[in-house]
Amino acid sequence: MGTSIVLEYFSKYGLIFLFIVIFLEHLNCPGVPATVVMPTIGAFVAETKNSLFLVILISIAAAVFGSIAFYIIGYYIGTPILEWFNKKAPKTEKYTKEILSYSKKYGNKAVFICRLIPVIRTLISLVSGVVRTDFWGFVLYSSLGISIWNTVLISFGYFGVKLIIHWFS
Repeated sequence: MGTSIVLEYFSKYGLIFLFIVIFLEHLNCPGVPATVVMPTIGAFVAETKNSLFLVILISIAAAVFGSIAFYIIGYYIGTPILEWFNKKAPKTEKYTKEILSYSKKYGNKAVFICRLIPVIRTLISLVSGVVRTDFWGFVLYSSLGISIWNTVLISFGYFGVKLIIHWFS
């Protein structure tokens, strides 16, 4: 999904588009690059009258809801899905084994740390469901990690554009 398409859809559908993209990314849907979308949206917000705070808040809510949905999937049918991921993408197996190990050893602290690491930041929800991590702890630590990640990415785009505008004005 190119940045021009992201901007076109964000212009047309606004925060609903942002919510859907980030929600789907946290369900680990392929082709939904929220890591690209968030800085792009941040840059767009810098040039419009949209609220940076509201955009960050919506992104966090979408990610938390997507993570909860993926946790529930992991809780009830996660083992076959992990096996399918590992067969479909053999590189994923290394990550899922590490996440399983860290989750069993560190519990929700692993959730927080994993939220800040690309690739495994969305897989942690499924794995947490599989190992039946305490649900409310999962939500709390996920929310904290997601808040940091999303705020940094969106702010990067937002303040990057503000800085460029300042330099060239």
